[in-house]
Amino acid sequence: MVNEDNIDSLITINDEMAFTAAKVNNKFIEEYPNSYESLLRLEVETMKKLGPIETAEIFSRLNKKLQESDEGKAISDFIKVNKRPKIGEKFVDFELNDTKGQPVRLSNIMGKYTLLEFWASWCGPCRVFNPELVEEYHKYKDKGFVILNVSLDTDKENWLKAIEKDGIEWHNVSDLRGFNNQAALIYGVDAIPENFLINDNGVVIARLLRGEKLKNKLKVLFADL
Repeated sequence: MVNEDNIDSLITINDEMAFTAAKVNNKFIEEYPNSYESLLRLEVETMKKLGPIETAEIFSRLNKKLQESDEGKAISDFIKVNKRPKIGEKFVDFELNDTKGQPVRLSNIMGKYTLLEFWASWCGPCRVFNPELVEEYHKYKDKGFVILNVSLDTDKENWLKAIEKDGIEWHNVSDLRGFNNQAALIYGVDAIPENFLINDNGVVIARLLRGEKLKNKLKVLFADL
């Protein structure tokens, strides 16, 4: 059963399994560099687990036609922008348009603590979690708590409807490219919901905060503010 006590262990196990699967895909790609299946395995299942350096090496083995396809261009974009900051490392800045088409840069809106939240209208767990985010936002926004939602939607109408229905009041951005969203490529996001908590020094201090874990973390951080 998934709960707040074992979520970190489950994340570790999932990462290990995904990395093993990535290695299997790597072998398949080596054997079939002209196969469209190899291209899909690299884009959908493998690149965000291996990171840009190893992905670039594998990508170079595919034939030119595959490299120049839409999927190939997405992989090329990932190789160029992926940084995948870990806890204790500096955040990576980016700029995406909001619901009105206006550019929003992460560094320009950051507060005392900033939650970078990846979600989508079609993501059930994300939608279930949104009321808790609304509650925590109202509790700490006057103390410097900022949330930036990055949507991995591809349908703008569905994205806008979900924002309205869930009562999301803070900045919400997207390029409507699904998991090939620029910010998702930068942060290596391959599953949602996912989030990163950043302090006012621009350092990532936590990720995947949910439920009581998020509430307790914010309670401690804002206790003396």
